[in-house]
Amino acid sequence: MFKHAFGALVALGLSIAPALAETYPKGPVTLVIPYSAGGLTDIVGRVVAQELHEKWGQPVVVENVTGGGSLNGAVKVAKSDPDGQTILLGSYGLITGQIMLPQSGLKPDDLAPVYKIGRTNSLLLVRKDFPADTLEEVIAYIRDNPGDMTFASSGIGSSPHIAAEVFAGQLNSEILHIPFQGTSQAMTEIVAGRVDAIFDGVTPGMQYARDGSMKAIAIAATERHPSAPEVATFNELGTDFVFGPFWGFFVTSATPEPVQQALYNDLQEVIMSDKIRAKLEEYSFAMRNPSQQEFRDFMAAGTKEIEDLVASGRLVVSK
Repeated sequence: MFKHAFGALVALGLSIAPALAETYPKGPVTLVIPYSAGGLTDIVGRVVAQELHEKWGQPVVVENVTGGGSLNGAVKVAKSDPDGQTILLGSYGLITGQIMLPQSGLKPDDLAPVYKIGRTNSLLLVRKDFPADTLEEVIAYIRDNPGDMTFASSGIGSSPHIAAEVFAGQLNSEILHIPFQGTSQAMTEIVAGRVDAIFDGVTPGMQYARDGSMKAIAIAATERHPSAPEVATFNELGTDFVFGPFWGFFVTSATPEPVQQALYNDLQEVIMSDKIRAKLEEYSFAMRNPSQQEFRDFMAAGTKEIEDLVASGRLVVSK
C-alpha cells in the first residue's frame, strides 16, 4: 500500500509541476529594484516590467527597496513566497555584498539566478593631469608606486571597486581605494583632481573624456566599444583584462524549477525582442542571451573571484 501511495504522490507532483508553469504568473508580480529610482538598474527594470505586463496581462509593480549595499532588496526577495511572483533585478553588488556584508544574512544559495540580461564594459579613466597617458604608463606608475595611485568607486564592493582591485592584483601591486556615496560624487572628485582614477561605464565615462575633464585609457573588453571606437581595449594593448558589471533576474531559491523555466522563457522572449534589445544596447549592454545554467555558472565563478580577493586581503569583510 505504501508503494501505491508513494507512486500516487510522485505522479501528483509531476502533474502539478507543469500546471504551475502553465498558470504562471497567477496574479500581480512585484519586481524589486535594490537601488533608488532614476538609476540605470531602475530604468532597465521599468522597461522590462512594462513589456512583461503587456505579455502577461498582469500588473508588474516595480518596488525600489534600497539600503544595505543593495542587499535589502535581495533579502526581501529571498524571503518571499516561492511562487515566482516576487522577482529581483540584481547586479554586481549582489555577488560582492553577500560575501563582504555577512550581517545581511544573505547567502549565495538563497537566490536562484534565472536570466542574465547582459553586461556593460568598464572604461579606465584618469584625471586630466595624471602623469600617464597610456595603459603602459599607468601600469608602470602602479608598479613603481605601489599603494599611491588612488581609485574612486561608488562604494565598497561596487563594480568600480572590484575592477580596480582585480586590475591591481593582476599587476601584483597595490592601489588605494577611495569609496564615495555614488558615482556622481566619485566623478566630481576626479574632475577636481583630488582622486586619480576610476573604472566607469563606457558611455557615461566617455562624456568626461570628450569634454577634456578626464583621460580615457582603455576599455576592459575583448573588442572595442561602438560608442568609443577610438579607445583601445586592454587586450589590444597587451594586458588580458576583461571586466564589467552585469544585470540579471533572480527569484527565491525555493521556487519550483518549472516556474523558474517559465519565467526564463518569458524574460528571454521580452529582452531579446528587437524593441527591448535595441533599447538596452543604447545603454551599452552587451547582449549574450545565456541559458539559465550559464547564468548559474557565471554567478558561481563571480562568487569565487570575490572570495579569492577576500582571502588575498584585497577586500575586507565587514564585521
